[in-house]
Amino acid sequence: MVSILLIGMTGEGKSTFVRDYIKSRNVCLFDVQNEYTDLSTDEKSPRYRDCSCDVDHFVKMCSIRQNTVCVFEEATGFFSGKVAIEVNRLMISKRHSRNCYIFVFHSIGDVPPGIIRKMDYVVLYRTSDEPGHVRAKYERLYGSYLSLANKPKFSNEIIKLI
Repeated sequence: MVSILLIGMTGEGKSTFVRDYIKSRNVCLFDVQNEYTDLSTDEKSPRYRDCSCDVDHFVKMCSIRQNTVCVFEEATGFFSGKVAIEVNRLMISKRHSRNCYIFVFHSIGDVPPGIIRKMDYVVLYRTSDEPGHVRAKYERLYGSYLSLANKPKFSNEIIKLI
């Protein structure tokens, strides 16, 4: 029943983190890049991936699941208009559904204001964000952002927000 924000450039290890996290768990995953081919495309499967790129349909699938890790790959598309309202509802009701939510972004600048307040953890990888923008938008992530700049590929820092 946690919410995790994964942020990092392409090739930094976000998908590896997701694969390790969902291993032997029920999962509902928005698979925009069609990279989780080991998961079923059958909506009734406990380990389901949605390749439709239909954000409304995916949110609906998450809303009927329980005890499931719901992974929002390319999460930027889920935070505008009516879809954002529905995603907010999912996060608010996570205690009742016992679902875990993972939102994957490629940069700190793509993360909508206010989402950090709803997260339990941020798993931060290297990004190409400008330091001044990171400090201004999410000062809480700034130290980790700076620390990761000189670390090798696949390095991450986990920031507990709760």
